[in-house]
Amino acid sequence: MPSLDSRRVRAAQLAVICALAFALRAYVISHMREMGLFADMQEYHDRAMHILQTGTLPSDAFRVPLFPLFIAGVYKLFG
Repeated sequence: MPSLDSRRVRAAQLAVICALAFALRAYVISHMREMGLFADMQEYHDRAMHILQTGTLPSDAFRVPLFPLFIAGVYKLFG
C-alpha cells in the first residue's frame, strides 16, 4: 500500500496537470473564437430551432441530426 506522502505527491501532480490542461484549453478557446472556430454553433442553433418550430428535421443531410435534436431538447426543457 502506498504511503500517505506518495499519495499526496500523486494528488499534487494530478492537480498541476489538470490546472495546466484547463489553462491551455481556456487560452485556445479565448484566441480561436475570433477566428470562427465556433462558426458551426449558429448552424446547430438554427437546426434546433427548426426542429422546435416545425417538429421535423431539416431537409438536407449536411449534419447528423443527433446533436441538433439534443440541443432542441435542451431548449425545450430550459427555454
